[in-house]
Amino acid sequence: MVADEESARTNAVLGGQVEYAHELNPTTGRAHEDSGQIEIVRLRNSAMQGFAMKTDRAPFDDKRVRQAFFLIADRQELVDGALSGAGEIGNNLFGKGYG
Repeated sequence: MVADEESARTNAVLGGQVEYAHELNPTTGRAHEDSGQIEIVRLRNSAMQGFAMKTDRAPFDDKRVRQAFFLIADRQELVDGALSGAGEIGNNLFGKGYG
């Protein structure tokens, strides 16, 4: 079964149609982790979240603007909030340790 929607993948695992669902978000993982219905497996460096800047056009063609984006966001707060702490801050294109 191939499903683009996370809810469809989760429901397929919970319903016994499949044995594996990839890329569940942290909220879904937490909701089902202690239920005993599924096992959540976390693999370090298996995914990344990025912010793409087209450096060939304004405003990202200005190095100062790109540097400002590193300073604007509290990146640890983003990891803690958006990923429920299940991540690390990295500065490489494909995730920490891949660049």
